[in-house]
Amino acid sequence: MFKRKKVTEAFLKLSMEHVQVLDHIQKLQDVLNGKKTGMGVRLRKEAALFARDMRRHFELEEMVLFPTAMICIPALENIDRVLVLQKEHGAFETEMDDLLEVLTNPAQMKKRPSDALIRRVQSLIRRIRKHADIEMRDLFPRLDDSRRAQKIIRGFVS
Repeated sequence: MFKRKKVTEAFLKLSMEHVQVLDHIQKLQDVLNGKKTGMGVRLRKEAALFARDMRRHFELEEMVLFPTAMICIPALENIDRVLVLQKEHGAFETEMDDLLEVLTNPAQMKKRPSDALIRRVQSLIRRIRKHADIEMRDLFPRLDDSRRAQKIIRGFVS
């Protein structure tokens, strides 16, 4: 994952959220790299679970982490980072909704996903991995270094 100093227990609990996200991404990647027979059904199932859990994950970050970051680390660079991450959440949700609409279309359900659809899913995976990496390597360490942020986060994960 990432190498840095030992994180506090509160931040360790929150970082487990990203482990679950990465597990979902791996399952999606496994479907894309697996056998072609039945890929549409498997992709539809994994994409639906992924979208559901990502929404919950985004809500947690937007209700707890992002406001904490803006309050406890009010540097302009940090505020810009948080706003970009939050904007990406909205873009990811929209794209997941679009992909699920295509995957659940009755005409699509009867055939293997197109190469273009597979590329879209792979692109989404790459961008979400990059997004999570920024959160883990940049935002989390900054929050973990702030005693005030630790206190706020501890109250939410206890």
